[in-house]
Amino acid sequence: MSLGKQFRMKRVVDEDGTCLICALDHGMTSPTFLPPLADTGARLREAIRGGANVIMMSAG
Repeated sequence: MSLGKQFRMKRVVDEDGTCLICALDHGMTSPTFLPPLADTGARLREAIRGGANVIMMSAG
């Protein structure tokens, strides 16, 4: 694995080799409005408290 890839992987994978990725913007792109996902800040805090290493969101 290249040195650059090693650096990038260390940013998202824990020392024990685990990674929890959470996508938070489904409420914005879903054809149906999803009220529980409307409060993005609250969902972000919950994801972090739950151990998320990576939060995926759309720009804007």
